[in-house]
Amino acid sequence: MTAIFDSLRNRNFSHDHLRIIKSVDKYDHIFSDWLRIIFQWIFYSVLCQLVDIFGIISNIINIICFVKQGFHDTVNISLL
Repeated sequence: MTAIFDSLRNRNFSHDHLRIIKSVDKYDHIFSDWLRIIFQWIFYSVLCQLVDIFGIISNIINIICFVKQGFHDTVNISLL
């Protein structure tokens, strides 16, 4: 990561660009890559499970509503 910033420092940038590069380089090692991967894995696995459970529950509610309305309408049959 620092090799990228070193190569960018050698180019002719304005002072604003160099300030941004230095601020990014200063916070380069807050979390290790391994810790970031673990956080992403936990976050995505929990988020995906919550979305899946919400989808299953909402589909069950929709099925119950369409069954209670009856099958007289062709729209209810196609949506079920």
